[in-house]
Amino acid sequence: MPMTDKEIIEFYGGGTKLARKLGLITHHDRIKVNNWKVRGIPAKIKLQYPEIFLKRKFKD
Repeated sequence: MPMTDKEIIEFYGGGTKLARKLGLITHHDRIKVNNWKVRGIPAKIKLQYPEIFLKRKFKD
């Protein structure tokens, strides 16, 4: 079963760590990434960073 967006964010260490990984450094950006846990990661972002979000398998 695929991971949810919330699980993917947690896989990368949470909203703040994922925001840094994406180069999003402002406080507003960190809040936005944390909101993705509820709203979902926008498709535009997933396509912009396929190496992060479009992996076929996150966990064994």
